[in-house]
Amino acid sequence: MARLLASSGALGLALAIAALPGAAQARDAAWCVYGKTTVESWDDAQMRVRYGSSACRLGGGDDPRKFLERNYHGTGRPCSC
Repeated sequence: MARLLASSGALGLALAIAALPGAAQARDAAWCVYGKTTVESWDDAQMRVRYGSSACRLGGGDDPRKFLERNYHGTGRPCSC
């Protein structure tokens, strides 16, 4: 029980920090990962850790899904970095 309370306290702290003004928050972005289009919420650094040089940001602005639909005909479509 104490372990559960401790972990929920850490979660609460993490959520409070993320809600601070100016805190870096990842936004959805259009990516090319392993040659396929996808929408991910990870920031650039996290994507580099997860996928290395196999991922590149394609763009997308405020609505990356519409961007992919318009430019690549949706997610899961072929792309290159």
